[in-house]
Amino acid sequence: MDRVIKILLRNVNRNEGGFGQIKPMKPKLYVGKRKTLSLNMWFRETEMFLNQSRVQDEHWTEMAAKFLDGAALHWYLAGENIYAMLDWQDFKERMRQYFIPQNE
Repeated sequence: MDRVIKILLRNVNRNEGGFGQIKPMKPKLYVGKRKTLSLNMWFRETEMFLNQSRVQDEHWTEMAAKFLDGAALHWYLAGENIYAMLDWQDFKERMRQYFIPQNE
């Protein structure tokens, strides 16, 4: 899996689609802060990075997992066999269910 991710990131510097040598900004690590705004900002930054990096949709979840840390990384690793198989929309929904409090 890491080999695939390295290959995908290496392709970022190709001069295609007008991006040229500009590298997309990596998203900040999401550490599991249980706030809607924090999680939604991480989703937005991650989606921008994945789009600009031209990552194929089927690799979004595994790539996004590289930007998890702390409680979020522990959550992912505990269910990696399930989460790694989810498409991006389902993965986001699982994250929302776990990290966003019911009263928010």
